[in-house]
Amino acid sequence: MTSVDSKVHVKFDDGDQISHDISDVTAVLPDSNPDSEVLQKGTRVIASFSNRAQYYVGRITEVNKSDPKNPSFHILFDDGDKQWNTPSKIRIMPDTICSTGAIF
Repeated sequence: MTSVDSKVHVKFDDGDQISHDISDVTAVLPDSNPDSEVLQKGTRVIASFSNRAQYYVGRITEVNKSDPKNPSFHILFDDGDKQWNTPSKIRIMPDTICSTGAIF
């Protein structure tokens, strides 16, 4: 992702570029496990809920690193649901994208 404004702009390694409206749930988003050190209380994310294929917008409200090899993060989803997740089920999202309330 090269920038985010009213659109998500993506530049690929081969030089190709695409742009999507931020409300377009088919937009290309980074799909890699975030470093658990970057995930902290207050971070806006999209995350899996109840092992569903879709990801939902929320915010990390608690961090549990009692087992450093398997940290977990409590997420309050924008619809009021709550759940603990691991980094493999979380993606960090820029605030401008999260503000759309989209389901991914």
